[in-house]
Amino acid sequence: MLYVERQPTARSALLLIVLALVMYLGCLTLYELRASDEALHAGFAQDMVANGHFLQTHLQGRPVKAFPLYSWLVVLCSGFRTPTTLSVRLPAVLALWSLALLCGLIARRIQSAFAGAVAAAVVLASLVGFRVGCRAQSEILHALLLTAAWAAWYHHGQLGKKWYRAWGIALGLVFLAVLAVGAKALFFFYFPLLFLHRPFNIFHRLQGPAHIFMLTLLLILLGTWLYFIPDQPFLSWNTIMAGAGADEGGARFFRHLFSFPLKCIIYLLPWAFFFWAPFCLALRQFENDGNACNYMRTIIFCNLFALWLIPGASPLLLLPVLGAMAILIGVHFEIVIRRYQHVLIRFLRAGAWLAFALAAIGMLFWCLVIAGLINISDFSRFWPLFFAAALLVTMLLLWTQILASDSKRTFRSSILWCVCAFRLVVMFLYFPLDNWLNSSRRDTGLALAGL
Repeated sequence: MLYVERQPTARSALLLIVLALVMYLGCLTLYELRASDEALHAGFAQDMVANGHFLQTHLQGRPVKAFPLYSWLVVLCSGFRTPTTLSVRLPAVLALWSLALLCGLIARRIQSAFAGAVAAAVVLASLVGFRVGCRAQSEILHALLLTAAWAAWYHHGQLGKKWYRAWGIALGLVFLAVLAVGAKALFFFYFPLLFLHRPFNIFHRLQGPAHIFMLTLLLILLGTWLYFIPDQPFLSWNTIMAGAGADEGGARFFRHLFSFPLKCIIYLLPWAFFFWAPFCLALRQFENDGNACNYMRTIIFCNLFALWLIPGASPLLLLPVLGAMAILIGVHFEIVIRRYQHVLIRFLRAGAWLAFALAAIGMLFWCLVIAGLINISDFSRFWPLFFAAALLVTMLLLWTQILASDSKRTFRSSILWCVCAFRLVVMFLYFPLDNWLNSSRRDTGLALAGL
């Protein structure tokens, strides 16, 4: 019998919203700020509030070469007060949620409401989303702004034929991306456009008066910014090319050729089982807007191969194409489920049983802590009890929503429940133990130092 997924309803949207709140807001303050980028953003924002150094980042009163956009958002989220752990990480979460909403709306417009729901879920419930959505980093702003720029260019230009508006909005968003990550935003935006085929007529568009005028405005704006605010780290590409410059021989390059795509697939889990579908020629007949899908495939291919050939490049540099990949997975998700539901359901149930086992192990561990058989210092009795109860609830949700034989959940919803279960195990087992271990190392180091 052909498996057919139920179409998303208001309850589906509510489920996605609730799970997003639980998976992201619940862990923003569970672990300390990292000593590298997160602590720097907190320091920049605190200096902006205390001394009014908004245009150029300062740390303890001294100017520092850093991109200011994320620190501005931290100041806004802090209410122009001293930043907290929550307010430092909140801009990253809001940017990820905005990217999910944008991808959902685009996929809904070019395909269906079903595709929109899946596209939003890909952004919210993927390993890369958890990796960047809960850390104070500018890369997620880069992804959001470039995805919006590409979408505005296609919607207002290719579809609406309003090229002044298209280039103006797109390059305005690119300028904001430059304030977040530097000049590499210009490369990521323009490079895939050069490989567009008909009916885009890209070289005609690049030579058109609309593009020349808006590009001139962008260059004037960037020149003014760099002139009046000196020592800006505009050329950020050196951090990417550093890996290529430190090459240790051909073995390292070939190792990178193998590991880079593998890491990209891992970051896309659990949706990595669907990444092939947008590039399957046999499935393109089911696309309602073939031009839009070809446009996004070009964005993915060009940036992927450009970074694939740079030794040492991190897969996280591909974050700007996450939106395009999420939209394409959403477009093809329904047909893939209909054809391969038996195999995919087996993988899903295996993942659910794994999450169930990890939650059971975690609950047993905290029960041993409560009973006093395992001693963890600096932990009040309440927290182990709370963690054990949360993991028990996780097990019950997995059983009722996925593992029970009478479960009627759709495959789409079951993926979300399974991912949420893994996330809860990380939140209530890994994060507390990691914080305790780091706290013990810090206390030991201070004791050895005599402080």
